[in-house]
Amino acid sequence: MIKRLQLIVVLLSSLFLANTSAVQAQVKDQIYLASNPGESVKGLIDSITKNEVTVRVNGVPRKLAANDVSRIQFVDSPTEVLQAAAMFRKGQLKDARAELAKVNLDAIQNKFVKQDVAYMLAAVDARSALAGDGDKNQAGNLLVAFLQQHADSYHYYVVVELFGDLAYAVGSFDVAAKQYTILTTSPWKDLKTKGTLRLANSTVGKGDYAAALVMFAQVAAIPATTPLMQVTVSEAQAGQARCLGETGKAVAGIALTDKLIKDND
Repeated sequence: MIKRLQLIVVLLSSLFLANTSAVQAQVKDQIYLASNPGESVKGLIDSITKNEVTVRVNGVPRKLAANDVSRIQFVDSPTEVLQAAAMFRKGQLKDARAELAKVNLDAIQNKFVKQDVAYMLAAVDARSALAGDGDKNQAGNLLVAFLQQHADSYHYYVVVELFGDLAYAVGSFDVAAKQYTILTTSPWKDLKTKGTLRLANSTVGKGDYAAALVMFAQVAAIPATTPLMQVTVSEAQAGQARCLGETGKAVAGIALTDKLIKDND
């Protein structure tokens, strides 16, 4: 009788463990990478910082660079959040805002999901304002609040850039320069380059053409190995040409402008 009971206990334990393993195998967050958009990295998120996302894949921690993470679909995200995120990615900003208004933040336990909601709320208003639909100062306040409350978000540098763009758009070039300087301190070369170019433009806004010329020249000297980099270098050369003219070197500026016209459509 005792042996029979022991056998039953062993069988029940095995079934319980099997069911638990099956549930755990299904419960996974999904991280989509810009470098491989067709597939997602599936696992459980351990931690998120502005520089990296750590996910456990089959029990093994894997670190992903934050600038390569295009989005994260958390397993416990409410339907409204998932729908708002899909609208946001398609640029349907008004629809995304309306869907986010349905979200009950108090019912969300996952702090990472709350971060995503806060990010979308701030980014929707910022992008709308930059497109001429909304109050830029009010949108800027939302971005500042996000940066203060969620400085560890993988959206950090995206929000910094948005805040810089809003400040630039309203003529607050000192504020814009401060944000773009943060981009130049990021761990990634492409973001450093973008930050330097944006910083050069805001420096032009302040009227310091000599300092801006140095920054434009720095970006213009980078080998343009991709179509995106070609656009970046051309923009830097255009800024460089303007600053040459503004600093009394009109002949050199005109020559660079002619070269730009010749080399580009």
